[in-house]
Amino acid sequence: MPVQDQPQSSTEITNDSIIHSIINANANANATLSPLSTTKIPRVPDLLKETHDYEKYFVPKVVSIGPYHHGNKKLEFVEKLKPAYTMKLLKDNKETLRRLYEKLGEPKRVENLRSFYEEKWTTMYCDKLFTKMMLLDSCFILYYIQYIFSDNPEYCGELKSHQIAFVHRDLFLLENQIPLEVLREVMEIIKNDCMGKIILFIEGTILAPKRPERGWLDSLLCIRNNQSGRNESDQKELMYMESNHLLHLLHRSLTKTSQASRRRCRNSCSQWQVQCVEDIRNTCSSCSQWLVRWVENTRNSCSQWLVWRWVENIRFSCTKVEQRSVQTRRVPDYESSLGLSPQKKSGRRESKYNDKRYTFRNVLELVDVGIHFKPSDSKSLAHIKFSKGWWGFSVKVELPPIVVDDITKPMLLNLIAYEMCYLNAYEAWVTSYTCLLDTLIDNGEDVKALRKAGVLENSLGSDEEVAKLFNEIGTNLVPYKSAYLNAKREIQKHYESWRNTLFSQLKKEYVKSPWAFFALLGALIALLLSGFQTYFTVWSPKSTCDDLCMFFKSNHHL
Repeated sequence: MPVQDQPQSSTEITNDSIIHSIINANANANATLSPLSTTKIPRVPDLLKETHDYEKYFVPKVVSIGPYHHGNKKLEFVEKLKPAYTMKLLKDNKETLRRLYEKLGEPKRVENLRSFYEEKWTTMYCDKLFTKMMLLDSCFILYYIQYIFSDNPEYCGELKSHQIAFVHRDLFLLENQIPLEVLREVMEIIKNDCMGKIILFIEGTILAPKRPERGWLDSLLCIRNNQSGRNESDQKELMYMESNHLLHLLHRSLTKTSQASRRRCRNSCSQWQVQCVEDIRNTCSSCSQWLVRWVENTRNSCSQWLVWRWVENIRFSCTKVEQRSVQTRRVPDYESSLGLSPQKKSGRRESKYNDKRYTFRNVLELVDVGIHFKPSDSKSLAHIKFSKGWWGFSVKVELPPIVVDDITKPMLLNLIAYEMCYLNAYEAWVTSYTCLLDTLIDNGEDVKALRKAGVLENSLGSDEEVAKLFNEIGTNLVPYKSAYLNAKREIQKHYESWRNTLFSQLKKEYVKSPWAFFALLGALIALLLSGFQTYFTVWSPKSTCDDLCMFFKSNHHL
């Protein structure tokens, strides 16, 4: 037993020894712990390996890309095809091959490419072998996307149909990635820009294709669609240039709405800083130097809002002038730039729903209280919309539609693994959306309701299999706490409303059975007619016949 673990009597232990033991333990821990990994293509976290079958969902079946699974004997067949596909892509030009190898083999480039992976998995390869691996893998990916993925049988060579399907799956595994800059370098050397096909290859994954609009809507909105198409094309090109690898590009395409909003927020933050610094220098010269430095270093949006409020108070106390006109003019503008509308601000004050766990259950329970689901027009997992309908009894929740097939589970698990390897929790939209579906889906009936609504496209098999899939993926997953916060709050309020509960009970009791509905309708009509009869009997207007009747009543003895 180590000395530090041996039991000692309380008389032998002093306060100084306790303090020193804590300090020494901290120093030893800092010395033994490895620094935080900054690799852009990491390994799968141990948590997912323990929960899910690693070999089934995270290991390639047909082709290895990168160093992690290079040399696997099960993948030798496609490994032998890579040189042939490389020469076909280069059109058998040996000079182009030499130029490409020399370009990728530059010492600084090789060092940069090695930094994408964990160090212990690249040290076994010398620079020349590592460059050869990058060259063959990148050319194979581009050949597959440009020719084989486009359903051209003459380009498939010895690859069978089932192997082609597995290649599509393998190219999106976290441990089977290659830096995207290698693909860009190859396309530049061979003068063949495959960006459009790469984006098309990415877009056919996870999300369901958008339903076609009606013909007359197309004619009315053609100009608007053309403008939005140009903006969307620019956004796709920007995502392509900023992504590290194919899985990263897929993740960005699935969460593009949130990234665009963060970009707008950064732009508004810079404008806010300029306005705030200018006002401080103009009105508060005595304390402007340190205030300006503080404001310019403030990056967090919530902190900026608080700093703005605090600066307004400082300016008021320093100048002894009422600044409420400036405050009421600029603070709402800043809050609107952060996406905080007056309704959302009032929602923050509703403490009843702020710190409360959301207890709504599956889809069928929400449908019973008048909540209906429909596919969202925005192809992003970060976008969920809640909208009220007729008299507030019926509401709609728009969810991004997804396709469920044989590769959905490995795709989602590898996207979740990618999110778990990074510290930005607000970007974990795949994890959050998967957890939301896990909450909404308990059995096949829930899947059936979402399938009829167009939110799920079931290409896997039975609805029960889809329900089992999401329940298994959601095991041990923790979503981002603020994900879909406003939509969840509104759903919870509607779910707990006594009016909606009563309406749902009446609908469940009488509307689903036609005979019960007609009986209820007949009873309501009879009750209404009875009320009309009672009203006209008691409060009917006086007519000329009433005097005649009174005359006969008073003289009936004649």
